[in-house]
Amino acid sequence: MSEIKRLDVYKVRMDKETIPCVIIQSDEANMYSPTTIVVPLLDSANEVEDIYCSIETKMLGKKYAVMNKMVTVDQRRLTEFVEKLPETPVLAELKKCYDKFLKNA
Repeated sequence: MSEIKRLDVYKVRMDKETIPCVIIQSDEANMYSPTTIVVPLLDSANEVEDIYCSIETKMLGKKYAVMNKMVTVDQRRLTEFVEKLPETPVLAELKKCYDKFLKNA
């Protein structure tokens, strides 16, 4: 598998389906760890239960990064590279969403 980087979008094999996810783990950790941390990019989010931010992607269109569905996965579950998200403004948006997630944890 090619080098996995923060803000890469991959299709990830989950329990019953394969869904697009954005890598949020640091590049250094991705280099040395067999696992990575991903946030699913979904078509919709539950406004009451989910902590999410809207992400515009070139390949998939508008998606919702649902922070409370963040998960650590074995890198072997990453099946297909989709695209690299631009650092600006996506990283700032994900950080705000993550901070909100931590406040509600």
